[in-house]
Amino acid sequence: DVDADGHLLVSARNTWGVYKVHRRTGKVLWRLGGRKSDFAMGRGTVTAWQHDARSHDGGRLISIFDNGAAPQVQTQSRSILVRLDLERMRATLERAYKHRPGRIVSKFMGNAQVLPDGGVVAGWGSDPFVTEFAPGGAIRFEAMLPPGGVPPRTWNT
Repeated sequence: DVDADGHLLVSARNTWGVYKVHRRTGKVLWRLGGRKSDFAMGRGTVTAWQHDARSHDGGRLISIFDNGAAPQVQTQSRSILVRLDLERMRATLERAYKHRPGRIVSKFMGNAQVLPDGGVVAGWGSDPFVTEFAPGGAIRFEAMLPPGGVPPRTWNT
């Protein structure tokens, strides 16, 4: 993603971190998570095998799809909103969105999209579900895709 200041946010799945990279020089400006995080990671902010880091609120909020799997290291995948204190270099969990009642563990892919009203849509990657959450976490809508992702079509010629 492009951050509010024009620099880049890069989600590096295999390092369990998100990097802010200077758009022109390629210099790493900060690391969120991973082995050498520049932020003190608050409870619930550590991710594993994550995808789709996106900047919000002028770069002070990051949305992340946290797979937690392949190999599995968490009980379920989730979409999270992480608040960044750029002065104190602290990351705090603002909200986590998890599938309910079942536990989805997405082995690959997945995304978290923040909606204009503050809700979140989660695409569960390797599991064929999409869930829309209200800002408070209640499920507004959920759909399961057919096996294989796309139903077969019959074309008339």
